[in-house]
Amino acid sequence: MAREMRPLSEIERSIASKYSRANFPPATAAKRLARDLGSGHIQQLSDKGRAFLAYCVNRYRRQVSLTVEETEWVQFWLSWQEPPPPLPPSLMRFLAKEETR
Repeated sequence: MAREMRPLSEIERSIASKYSRANFPPATAAKRLARDLGSGHIQQLSDKGRAFLAYCVNRYRRQVSLTVEETEWVQFWLSWQEPPPPLPPSLMRFLAKEETR
């Protein structure tokens, strides 16, 4: 199942530039994300990537000063949940039989 990648918005670029200046423990995914975003290596993110960025920014929030709009963006993506995968047709037939009883 391919994830839809979308370009970074202006708010996300602003958050990424502030986030890339924070201090991180060595060899962590948060440090790698900050390095790649700050260098411009990452130009697109999936919804899951945006949720991870929001999680990381929230985790290092004392080192990153955000505007009100950026804080709202972080709060939105912290509450985001990935939609469940579709049910296989065989299970859907089974559930349809159970509902008719």
